[in-house]
Amino acid sequence: MRKFSLFLALIGLFLFSFATHAQTTLEFNKPKGQATALGSKIKFFLVADRSGSMSGQPIADLNAALQQFARDMANDPNLKGDVEVILVAFDSNVEVVYQGTMAGNGHLPNLVTTGSTNMSDALRKVRSMTSGNLDNNIVLLLTDGEPDNRATTQSEAQALQGAAIFQAIGLGDADFIFLQQIAGNQNVAKLNGSGKYSALLGSTVQALRTHHLGLSGKILNYRGFEIPNQGNWKGR
Repeated sequence: MRKFSLFLALIGLFLFSFATHAQTTLEFNKPKGQATALGSKIKFFLVADRSGSMSGQPIADLNAALQQFARDMANDPNLKGDVEVILVAFDSNVEVVYQGTMAGNGHLPNLVTTGSTNMSDALRKVRSMTSGNLDNNIVLLLTDGEPDNRATTQSEAQALQGAAIFQAIGLGDADFIFLQQIAGNQNVAKLNGSGKYSALLGSTVQALRTHHLGLSGKILNYRGFEIPNQGNWKGR
């Protein structure tokens, strides 16, 4: 009887060890962000520089790209309801010009250029609007100029990195090295020519679609949000 009890105890210990190992393995291989609920919402912050240096063709091309982005989002059966688009425009001041999903709405307000480049207040505003897990907040900064205050911009960018996935695109003559300092070397690219704004935002929609699938656990070993290169917009 004692040998039989010992045998049962060994079997129980084996099954417990196996279950523990299996659970640990599943946790280790869990795609990044899967802790969030299936179909959970994503906040996408499009932070656009509308300072005076963006006047003329650049702002015209950016506005056209924003409208195409809105249409693409509205036509996607998942993104139109699960992604909250927050368009934050900055010059000397900061303004949230749109906040909401694209469900039933394929249009974004046009931007009008004026003033200087108050990038630090724009990043501070975005950080105050983030919520939930880091993976549920994506920030894409578009700027062609120097911030009004480099030190405060760096400080706000550092704080934002703890709350959101933060990527920056340098437009025109933007200081690429400074953008690398505030967003990280792997999270910055330079856009050569305003005519490529539509390609950039088209790739962004594709990246949001992939990110939505990743957070839903439908992509194994998902590594996180990244705008596809596609060879048509990214480069130095």
